Amino acid sequence: MYWNRWLESVYLLCDPEDSEYQRPRYDPEKAKYTIEEEIDRIRKEITESDGFDIDFSYYRCVFNYHSAYLDSCEIAEEPETDGDLLKKLAQNSLDDYNKLNKTEFKFVKVEKANFHVSGAALMFLITFEVVDPYDDVTKPFQARLRHILLDSSTEYVFCRPKPNQTGGMRDECEVLSGWRSWVEHAYVVKPAGDPECLKHHYIPKPEDNIPHLTQDEEIKEINRQIRESEGFDIDFSKFRCLFNYHLVDPDDHDFLDEPGTNEVLMRILTKESVKQYNKEKGTRIQFLEVEKANYYFCNGYMFLITFKVFDHTDKEKKTYQARIHYSTHYPTEYVFVRPKPDPEDSSDEESSDSEEDVSEEGNSEEGSDEGVKNEEDIDPSSFQMGRIEK
Repeated sequence: MYWNRWLESVYLLCDPEDSEYQRPRYDPEKAKYTIEEEIDRIRKEITESDGFDIDFSYYRCVFNYHSAYLDSCEIAEEPETDGDLLKKLAQNSLDDYNKLNKTEFKFVKVEKANFHVSGAALMFLITFEVVDPYDDVTKPFQARLRHILLDSSTEYVFCRPKPNQTGGMRDECEVLSGWRSWVEHAYVVKPAGDPECLKHHYIPKPEDNIPHLTQDEEIKEINRQIRESEGFDIDFSKFRCLFNYHLVDPDDHDFLDEPGTNEVLMRILTKESVKQYNKEKGTRIQFLEVEKANYYFCNGYMFLITFKVFDHTDKEKKTYQARIHYSTHYPTEYVFVRPKPDPEDSSDEESSDSEEDVSEEGNSEEGSDEGVKNEEDIDPSSFQMGRIEK
């Protein structure tokens, strides 16, 4: 599943019986459903509209999806209203769309907007009106964008004419730049020297005497590495700050209750990715081992796993990458599997030991589980997350 088709799943935050319940805006004449019926209804609306068209007047429950009120200041800082912020974001999305597609649509107004939390940011789903100079008709557009709260930066996911319209919207306007190419921006969680930093195994200790970069230099360097590798290759030894990107410790228990280790989970998720990849592509690659894995929080965890495979087609050992979204609420989403880009940089090293190493793994294309403890005791469909205490 690629990010350009990925949609945040809806889940219940609280119902009217909860002690922390705060009444949302709804219509008492419409909001007469049971909790289960509300969940089914909002899930259907989100699925059918990609989250853009939700009638919140039917819901007494509070979900992870919310309606943005244009006249409020819940998100924007006064004197700016939320409507002012959404107008600016929608206009910027349309400007990018016009530049990309060589069109000249003119922004009119924001019609409505929904949003949900996405890591340390808000994912906005904005519906707005434009005028098409081609026929001088007002038409609805949609924009998905991620607004980061810490530094007020914005990542524009896509802008598009609203789907399933009648009235002659031109086909060439349906150009999406989706989640598949989207990369999480790095930001500082804790500054260098904070005691929280020393709890993470990959952050250098003061006695390591590494060259000290300023915080701004660290931010610039980690984002350079993330851009160049899409988050898969990060040299954490250069950074004394704690960022939103983390390196998985294979021996720890961050993601599974004991006795399951992080290594066990990485292997299970990667092997399932390989299984799906082989089925979709008609390939015969065999999982061998996880080389490393990075992750960041994304309504769950987004894992960026680098691993070794044996390709039975050409008898070569190769490096692959997998992006996997792992959540407590919903099934694991396997975003993509691919050969690591620019393989020529390491082809000599990989080809020298390819066939020799695999013979020790056996002939099974599922790979060997030798040396991995407790993997056979874990059901991937019923993972339970361990607490992150680092």
